[in-house]
Amino acid sequence: MRSGWARFWFIAEPVWPIWFYRAGLCAWTAAFFLPRVPYLDELYGAWPVHQPAQPFAWLGLPVLPLVVVQLMVGALLVLLGLFAVGGGRHPRVVHAIILVLLGYLFGYDMGPLRGYGKLAAVQWGLLFFAPYDRRPDERAPRWGKRLLMLQFTSVYVFTVFAKTIQGQGWTDGKTLYYSMLSPQYGQHLLSRWVTFDLTMVKVMAWLVLAGELFVGFGLWVGRTRKLAMLACVGLHLGMALTLRVSLLFHALMLLHLVLFVSWPEPDRRA
Repeated sequence: MRSGWARFWFIAEPVWPIWFYRAGLCAWTAAFFLPRVPYLDELYGAWPVHQPAQPFAWLGLPVLPLVVVQLMVGALLVLLGLFAVGGGRHPRVVHAIILVLLGYLFGYDMGPLRGYGKLAAVQWGLLFFAPYDRRPDERAPRWGKRLLMLQFTSVYVFTVFAKTIQGQGWTDGKTLYYSMLSPQYGQHLLSRWVTFDLTMVKVMAWLVLAGELFVGFGLWVGRTRKLAMLACVGLHLGMALTLRVSLLFHALMLLHLVLFVSWPEPDRRA
């Protein structure tokens, strides 16, 4: 058992997946902030209605002047580009600065998509423990990568428990049914063009629950990994076609699949 635990966490493997994941996370974060640049005064402005009761409010940190926020976002975009291609001579320092900037920008963001930013902040923190500071053709212990993989699959597993145990109307299909009819979340592409009755939606809800549970566990088993990856893509494609969920969410989740790809060993005979 001890040897199996050691293999799970500490066996050395190629660093390629972490390099691709890092570049993808940088691109996602840039895509998150670029459309917000013209609206920084609305997202971070010190209005009377502004409620900075976010992660750092208990520290008593003030809402910074707009010009400082603009400089922070500009610096963040530059550092993201640098980090995506390797991070220079001191990638850990670059990563630490990015984390500090994201701590404020995600923490005090009052936009409707701030939940995705908080989810990405967790992944940025876990990425710090991954061996991205090695060459991509090198091998390194995989425990940092395992943390990212566990966090990703736990999202699907705990989502199933939340939907079923807390009684959110998923087992009878009502939550999904009314979501698809809602002008805020539904009536989008297929849910606008196709009429779904409650029985059909109940079947769809159980398929979603089964698919999420299969993704959460199936990605860890070699025989089911490819099928679980297809199920993950199918789940997010189905959501994108029926519900008004930002493409940023789907992109952030699907990015993690690169961590489960089996990469070939480098040829060292040359």
